[in-house]
Amino acid sequence: MGEFFMMLALTAGALGSSAAADASAPTLAHVGRAVAPGWCAGTAAQVLWCGAFRPSVCGPKMLWIPAALLAATAAGLGTAHRALRSLPGGRALPPLTDALVRWPIVLHFGWITSASLVNWNNWLARRGTAVSIKAFAACASAVLALGAAAFVYATTGDALFAFVVCWALSAVASDGAKDARGKVGAGTLSRVRSVVATCAAVAFAGLLAEIGE
Repeated sequence: MGEFFMMLALTAGALGSSAAADASAPTLAHVGRAVAPGWCAGTAAQVLWCGAFRPSVCGPKMLWIPAALLAATAAGLGTAHRALRSLPGGRALPPLTDALVRWPIVLHFGWITSASLVNWNNWLARRGTAVSIKAFAACASAVLALGAAAFVYATTGDALFAFVVCWALSAVASDGAKDARGKVGAGTLSRVRSVVATCAAVAFAGLLAEIGE
């Protein structure tokens, strides 16, 4: 809710302000103009997800729809994040702007990216897919999350996204697929958990290397 009102304020400021003379120091108007399109698109997709992710709307076979909507949410937020980082001075924002704009967007972006992968796995699980395919998809999702973290860092220089992915992967590894115990072989669960934990460790190592620079 705080992010919603914050972005409304930024958008209103952007629409009601003329271009700043010093483009090297992004004002709230600059920031609002940059992030509003992607953020609004991502928020619209998440609103649709809230309606679609209900048994009465999308049954087990249709869960690909809310999964796709979460992916669209991540794409919108990623667009907003990239636009922000691409602004002149966008990688060295004033502390208040950084805390009020970049942090909410990138935290949401990272968490929704991870949630989107979880939703795709949920769709596979509900379709009665073979255990071997579900295990492969779970491992592939962890690798994709790690790849997304590396890509976002390489293209925007923002390590906060990688932190969120590391957090999400660590949570999955710590849970150890408790809901699947007794339904899936212990060996399969152990292998999936090992892949997820390894991806989390790689992300964490990357963060430590970034902090050390």
